[in-house]
Amino acid sequence: MGLVMRHMIRVLLVFGFAFPFYIFADDLFVTTDGSGVLCSKESPCLLSDALNGAADGDAIYMGEGNYTVASSPMITLDQNPIQLIGGWDKNSSSYSINVYPDKYVTVIDGDESYQCIKLGANSSVNLVGLTIANCRHDDNGSAVYGSGAERLQVENVNFINNIAAKEHATIYGGALFFKGDILSIEQSRFVDNTVKSHRSMAGALAVYYANTNITGTEFKGNNSWNYAVLHYEGLDRTSSHFTFNDNIVSENGLVSSASILMVMERVSVIMKRNSINRNFLLNSYTQNPLLFFPYCNLEFACNTIFNNQFGSAIVRIINGDYNIYNNIFAQNTTDKANVTTILSNSGSRLTHNTFADNNSTYAFEQDSSDLSEVQNNIFAHYETVIYTKDGSVEAKNNLFDDVVTVVYDDGGTTTEQNSTYGSARFLNAAAGDYHIRKNSDAQNRALATALSDDFDGDSRPQDSVADIGADEYTPGREPFGVPVLMYLLN
Repeated sequence: MGLVMRHMIRVLLVFGFAFPFYIFADDLFVTTDGSGVLCSKESPCLLSDALNGAADGDAIYMGEGNYTVASSPMITLDQNPIQLIGGWDKNSSSYSINVYPDKYVTVIDGDESYQCIKLGANSSVNLVGLTIANCRHDDNGSAVYGSGAERLQVENVNFINNIAAKEHATIYGGALFFKGDILSIEQSRFVDNTVKSHRSMAGALAVYYANTNITGTEFKGNNSWNYAVLHYEGLDRTSSHFTFNDNIVSENGLVSSASILMVMERVSVIMKRNSINRNFLLNSYTQNPLLFFPYCNLEFACNTIFNNQFGSAIVRIINGDYNIYNNIFAQNTTDKANVTTILSNSGSRLTHNTFADNNSTYAFEQDSSDLSEVQNNIFAHYETVIYTKDGSVEAKNNLFDDVVTVVYDDGGTTTEQNSTYGSARFLNAAAGDYHIRKNSDAQNRALATALSDDFDGDSRPQDSVADIGADEYTPGREPFGVPVLMYLLN
């Protein structure tokens, strides 16, 4: 973070728009051993004194160190708005305020005994540059709890080893629980957060009704009995919006063997450029997918889903519309004879995806009475690709590589046109690189669509006709390897 001037106009960024708070606010300064009464840079006070004296529009700057208060919740924020900012360098000689959270680590520490932060009703809170760790609560949201809050913006905050636990209770959100109007989480980390209960949900965070944006955030090692990482529930898919872009979701569910990774329901969802890899789910629950979208409108694009273990499906959509394109699904496993992808509803498209080296029996299942379009996809190494239990599927310009049965109609109807039977010729599938080589049979055989780029953002088409699959081969270069965290799913 750069320099922050005193008495500035406060600005909250939500969904890319700036919402200014036209309030002349005070800046309050605290340290772990503060003894001042003014809470100024020259005379910083204790955190408890700053909280008691804070008013609407104030910003509280925290110096490095561990802050622990023997009460639960440790911190209550009920102002509208208020900012809690970590990483202050404690420099009192400059008029400007310097904050460097990575250098001056500021920890709100629950000592494995206390709920850390509670948001008041109608509050508007900005948390920046903090580590919130070791919080514990016998109800929802051990690190941050907000019910009835107006807004919560989280930027560069680490949520580490927070636990919500109570035997035989239904608990949501190991680290964060938010029910309000607007939630924004950017450039943050949720690591090793847990809900411990046989009816627990969402090891990292649970969100209800809020229009939500989560960007550039890592989720690792989170666990819960039911949903390892996240549960979101909206009002309906027209008025509630959930954006989840450029995040890394890895190695969750490994301890408690949760049955589902993430659930988003009754909401319009956009998920783009996420890496979802090496998550382990208890696949003895045959009906539980990796990602579950009941009653959602879903745009799912340019994601890599790689090397996950799941129950019944990678993606399951019930009673919703979907547009799934430019994704790579690879090397995902299940011990069930189930499908990689289950999709339902009308007016929906599965376009320009790469499905490869997944060990499920089917790649795509249509189990509704509606029409789905399956076009320009690579399906490599499957026993059966399209399984229609009900409704109809239009399959156009797909590439089938080492496939035993392309279509199995078991109550539904599939129309197959302009298929290619050949070799995808991936650059290095064994190493997780599913770019196509220049001699791939996927080249120049796709049906024309409105898509203007591919998984990497390269222009599509490069020639007069686009390539099948998530990758558009760029003439003049052999595609290079992608890092492990950018591997794809099939």
